[in-house]
Amino acid sequence: MNEEIHPLVGEDLRIIQKPGQYRFGLEAVLLANMVGGRPGLRAADLGSGDGVIPLLLAYKKRIRVTGFEIQSSLVEMARKSCALNNLADMVEIKQQDIREIPRDIRGGTFDLVTANPPFFSPDEGRISSKKEIALARHELACTLEDVISAASHLLKEGGDFYLAHRPDRLVDILGGCRQARLEPKILQPVQPREGEEANIVLLCCRRGGKTGLQLKPPLLVYRGNDYSQEMKAIYRGEEKK
Repeated sequence: MNEEIHPLVGEDLRIIQKPGQYRFGLEAVLLANMVGGRPGLRAADLGSGDGVIPLLLAYKKRIRVTGFEIQSSLVEMARKSCALNNLADMVEIKQQDIREIPRDIRGGTFDLVTANPPFFSPDEGRISSKKEIALARHELACTLEDVISAASHLLKEGGDFYLAHRPDRLVDILGGCRQARLEPKILQPVQPREGEEANIVLLCCRRGGKTGLQLKPPLLVYRGNDYSQEMKAIYRGEEKK
């Protein structure tokens, strides 16, 4: 199948996509933007898909990233995007079942973990006939609980877990994270427009952290029919304030 090259941050960072197949969503870009830290940290990305979050973390924040993805077609595409952007020395993409991470990989080795997992359970909505899309959208190869368990296992004490998900799963998310010793620290809702309900939540938890949750103002994607100034800054590659 033909591949296309698309700009990811201005014209400097590019990503390979396949027409009609899996494509990363807005929440992946927002999650990568939320990540704090300094150059040289080690990050793990769970369910990397086409590698968008590892690419952004390596390019914008100079963080070394290991991406874990179960689908060989997406692993190959993510690796090609890393090579295209001369980031192969900063990003490693492994073919790995997230459910088997606690068994296969030594724990406590990463400073931070990111995850933009499937949003829907198998009994919610229509499951795509295209495997790449089906596994990205529905919990067919891993559940929310699997992702939280893998993140807790991989993180160093005091390390941060960044998650993008749906607001209607928030109770499950917060309860599951706390049970796994991932204490919720920062929560930011994402609204399509002012006055509309949030359709994404961005969460940062700290392994072994103290209690205390900061609720940030909503991030607005659009102002009228145009991107908000904050969204424009994110897509220009400007650091968040």
